Amino acid sequence: MNLLSIDFDFWAETGEFELLDWGFREAKFWLEDIWSIRAIDAACQGKDIRERCKLAADEIAPDLLVRHLVKELKCKVRRVALAESHLSAYNYFSGCKDINLVHIDAHHDMGYEPRELNCDNWLEHLINEDRVRSVTLIYPKWRLRTINEWDDGHKVLDRLGDRVKIEVHYGLEHLPPKISYEKAFICRSGAWVPPWLDSECRSLMVLALMQFSGRGATIFTYRSIEEMFKRKVDFDQAIAQGKQLRVQMETLRVQAKEKLHANPNRHRSAASAEGGVSQRPQSVSQP
Repeated sequence: MNLLSIDFDFWAETGEFELLDWGFREAKFWLEDIWSIRAIDAACQGKDIRERCKLAADEIAPDLLVRHLVKELKCKVRRVALAESHLSAYNYFSGCKDINLVHIDAHHDMGYEPRELNCDNWLEHLINEDRVRSVTLIYPKWRLRTINEWDDGHKVLDRLGDRVKIEVHYGLEHLPPKISYEKAFICRSGAWVPPWLDSECRSLMVLALMQFSGRGATIFTYRSIEEMFKRKVDFDQAIAQGKQLRVQMETLRVQAKEKLHANPNRHRSAASAEGGVSQRPQSVSQP
């Protein structure tokens, strides 16, 4: 059975940003609040977070993918499901057997450490249940410019290589042609995808519903696409706050520098006094 899995974080090029903050979790704080904090933090550093987390420019655009699958690659999809979390793919695919999965994602989702079923190991669970024959993993090309997740791919192959055939590619040009997919699954992964890319994600989902829902469509968690895309963050206000904090920090730095230059002897004396006291205990001679 041929299945298609698409995570929108494939297009969310984060670059070095993945290393710069508190990590990612699927919870309301990471879906909404954290993005304002990230915007403020970036503005404090003199950067615009929207330039650090942006739509990948070297892949087929999200709103063109459906047309590319149907028109250029001559693929068919019988039914489609939409979700926030990739965890829902486990439920959507769990009744399937002999799966040949095309997996478009910035993450392999085949487990990173032993944990209960979640969004980063749903595929590992399906493999361990002997439901999957092959996985064609398609990473975005931006993965080659930053953290290349598959550098640790040997760990996945050591755990799962005897159970499933895994091929790894970079870029949507590696999508196989003329495939009839029984099911397609598309998720946003909003903890990894910033709100300013929501419009592109929504376009992909709407087009997929229009093209692929002939045999049925499912939306997990939310009652509609409109409800899924209600998160709002005032980035102009957050960036303004960050810029204001940057000015305040620079003012404090200048004031501290001026005080140092105004009375350098005081600081030297304090440093000498601190350095002149030995903290090492005196040796005691034994009789």
